Amino acid sequence: MKIRSKILFISMFFVWTIFFVLGSPLLLLPKRFALQTCQSFGHTMIFLLRIIGGVRTEIRGLEKLPKGGYILASKHQSEWETFVIGYMINWPMFVIKKELLSVPFFGWFMRRSGLIAVDRKATGGVMRQMVKQALPLLAENKVIVLFPEGTRTKPGVRSKYKAGIAALYTAANVPVVPVAVNAGVFWAKHVIHKKGTAVLEILDIIPAGLPQEEFLALLENTIEDASMRLYEEAQ
Repeated sequence: MKIRSKILFISMFFVWTIFFVLGSPLLLLPKRFALQTCQSFGHTMIFLLRIIGGVRTEIRGLEKLPKGGYILASKHQSEWETFVIGYMINWPMFVIKKELLSVPFFGWFMRRSGLIAVDRKATGGVMRQMVKQALPLLAENKVIVLFPEGTRTKPGVRSKYKAGIAALYTAANVPVVPVAVNAGVFWAKHVIHKKGTAVLEILDIIPAGLPQEEFLALLENTIEDASMRLYEEAQ
């Protein structure tokens, strides 16, 4: 499995570099071309993961996705869910670290795609940055995608959710779609742990209008309980 993981990492790194270098002229075109390039890259990575790594992808609950603008809050265990969400949603607006925009080629495409970039070093201003950028996008029926834990976590590990999503939920007054995953069981940090089927499950929508504390507790329990179930299923 270690040899297979190394082959996958080398293949992905090669594809990652070539894909965005060759596609760099698309940065001169409208935003949708940059976004479509990122989505195509996600398709390629999922394909490589299945062909080289033996990890298949399954999406459950697509019929639950609402129309119009909403917030999608996902458990974060690996790069896998970013790839899957990237092509599952027509025009996803990920909330990302501002420093990622400086990464040559890949970061340039993210910047051109119009994603929400926040400076985590800005004292007391991260939530304001996010809300200010997200509200106009939601008004245009875009989907805001964020990871409420703020970072990747290992499978089976539960961490406290950040207050940022609760602030955005209240300010935006839109529904939130919780998402559970178990991808970290199979692949994380470019290392394949075992073959199998990585699952992304779309859970029941949380309607707008709940008190912040009630919403945050409901969101955390919904995602964590479902992710633990998927984790146990993967064993």
